[in-house]
Amino acid sequence: MVTTSRGGGRDVYWASYYGEVVAEGTPWLDHSNSRVQAQNFATSLEAAGSLLGSRCLDVGCGWGQLTRLAADMGARQAVGMDIVPDLVEELRLRHPEQSWVCGSPDDPHVLASLGGFDVVFAIEVLQYVPFVDAVRVLWEAVLPGGRLVVLVPNGACPIVQRTQERFEHKYESPEVEDIERAIAVLPDVAASGIRSMAFGVDQSIAPYTVSPWGEPLRQEAVPNRLQFVVVREEQK
Repeated sequence: MVTTSRGGGRDVYWASYYGEVVAEGTPWLDHSNSRVQAQNFATSLEAAGSLLGSRCLDVGCGWGQLTRLAADMGARQAVGMDIVPDLVEELRLRHPEQSWVCGSPDDPHVLASLGGFDVVFAIEVLQYVPFVDAVRVLWEAVLPGGRLVVLVPNGACPIVQRTQERFEHKYESPEVEDIERAIAVLPDVAASGIRSMAFGVDQSIAPYTVSPWGEPLRQEAVPNRLQFVVVREEQK
């Protein structure tokens, strides 16, 4: 179960923590390995739909791979945002063709300064901030007809629960019921869906097996990840 209060010192803690991870040069940062990262990106791009001519925001962008994939898939502008200042500066030097911003996903001032987006990605990041607050703030950045695409650890998974215990209240992952409640209070929702990703017994093709939309808890194994997408109503 997640809380709704602002995180206070969380941002400072995670900026420092991931600053050290960035310094080590690990290309997938908060994913467990490159194969997991690839499948997480693939399912998120599928959930986003067509990106042609869109304006996209990649929150918690890490090394910016998904940001650049969005641009390669036709986004007219792709903006990456991360909480680690040194990482953002490095991205600006390496990839000046995209826009890179330093900020936290639950900071309404940073989000408001960026304007609206057709697609907002938040992949492997909302466990580090107050979940309900962050969903609300990110939803405000979604333009009419746009989508919010989120992938988070499943708070009901024993593996994830051990990670939560390790980081105490700085790391809180939602469960399906938390996601449903967060979506229920958003205005102007045209459609939404939740699905889950559980590590497969045979991982020779891909690490995860993915449930159908709307059936996140029907997998045999306890899902390790939850993905949800929320579509905003078209302009009235």
